[in-house]
Amino acid sequence: MQRVKDRVNWVFPAPEQGEIAYKSESGKVVVYPRRFHILIAYALSYFLWNMHTFRQTILTQEYAKYFDTTNEFNPSEGELGVDFMLLADSFYLVLMYPLAGYLVDRYGMVCIAYGSVGQAISTWWWYLSFDNFGSVLASRVLASMSGVMIACGLLPLTMTWFPTTERALAVAAGTIVATFGAGAALVLGPLFYTGEQAVDVSLKSCEKDFRDNFNASAGSECTEEAELDFCCVYPADIDTYNLILALACTLVAVYTVVVMQQRPPTPPSVVGKTKENPTFKQAVVLMFSHRNYAQICLADFIASGPPLVLFSSISRIFPPSVSDYSFLVAATGLVLAIPVVAYFSQRLAKKQNFYGLTAATYTGGFLFWTAAALCYAVATDASEVAILGLGAGALVSLSLWTVSVYELKMEYVYDRTYSLGGFIVGFDRTIINLSTLVFVAAIPPERFESLDVPGRNMTMYIGSVFMLFGVILVWTIKDKYLYLRTAHEDEEKEGKIDTVSNADGKTIEL
Repeated sequence: MQRVKDRVNWVFPAPEQGEIAYKSESGKVVVYPRRFHILIAYALSYFLWNMHTFRQTILTQEYAKYFDTTNEFNPSEGELGVDFMLLADSFYLVLMYPLAGYLVDRYGMVCIAYGSVGQAISTWWWYLSFDNFGSVLASRVLASMSGVMIACGLLPLTMTWFPTTERALAVAAGTIVATFGAGAALVLGPLFYTGEQAVDVSLKSCEKDFRDNFNASAGSECTEEAELDFCCVYPADIDTYNLILALACTLVAVYTVVVMQQRPPTPPSVVGKTKENPTFKQAVVLMFSHRNYAQICLADFIASGPPLVLFSSISRIFPPSVSDYSFLVAATGLVLAIPVVAYFSQRLAKKQNFYGLTAATYTGGFLFWTAAALCYAVATDASEVAILGLGAGALVSLSLWTVSVYELKMEYVYDRTYSLGGFIVGFDRTIINLSTLVFVAAIPPERFESLDVPGRNMTMYIGSVFMLFGVILVWTIKDKYLYLRTAHEDEEKEGKIDTVSNADGKTIEL
């Protein structure tokens, strides 16, 4: 019995107050197995939040029929549309993320547990709403409130629980699994189709000209013209999909509550020691006083917009001849991303080339997008198939970018006195959601229906221009290699920093 108790205490050690050393008496870095449980709980919670948030993107037409609304946000016709889910989420998240970053920095890992529980409640709310679109939109407010608490925990978690040699890989694990959640929505959604795609002129986004000229006696088989005019839909078991997601979120919430702990008895590195909590104003000033950080944030806003439009309406942007295979793009990209992200994360921990990897992923994303836009312009069978491969490559680049840009931002604004990890993630996500709010409303394919050029092509062409601006901003950053966190760790290794603890057990540098 004592052996079992000792084993439990080793895996899940009780926290000790006032501990500041991060090495044992033998000089070795102290780490605890519990860190892996906490990372797994975090990653699964984030995975399911992304899946919960993006479940409708691959099933836009099906959810539009289910809720009896349009695909796109169309207030002029009195329709909010399925796209309004992401637009509304982005509006909520812009407001919630900065506050969530503040709360996570102040209250720690417990916020992740609260977020996971709140998310489980929101998925049951959605399921029990059935086809009541207003109630589903309300449930997504709770999901957003919960999800931001989860997302903002990544950098505080990895710096609190993981040593320097594991930190980049831990960030990679958290972000790649979270990205898998969005990808899983694309892969798993089509599994709930219950029949063949067919023309349905009752769809509110179906083009009026097609509807008026449709001859029902000719059959309801979906043609390329019908798909281009947004008049095709699959029968789908939406309720079962919603129920399975609610059950999964509940199981993960229970696991998260069981394993979560604020911090280890002994921090794994000098940057993991307890710090002061800044006020909201202090955090904003500390971060945006660094020009390199401000410029990378602006690049994020501009360059992220077009891919977010693609992701929110992927089934409407992919050419009709290959749109049925969009789930294969997600599956292939995610499978390829695992070894690529793992390899480069290990190199990132050793070489610490945070800026170089970030710039490379920005450039790679732009090149993938531009190549895809050229394929749309050519519009041959071969070019349309090539779009699938380019999409998979872009997803790998996106997964790697997420890891490198988080680490780069932490390096640019790291502060030795104040805890900023939650704020950094919070403001990063705020910028991404501002970009979603602007671009999804501005350049969806339906916005260009009146032009001679197909709407999906215009979305790609305009997106290329914006992504180019984003890449230029990244390549022109000054102080590219000013890594403040790495400098702090290097000074400590060289014995240039002495520390003591104050009455509250917090670290003070001498």
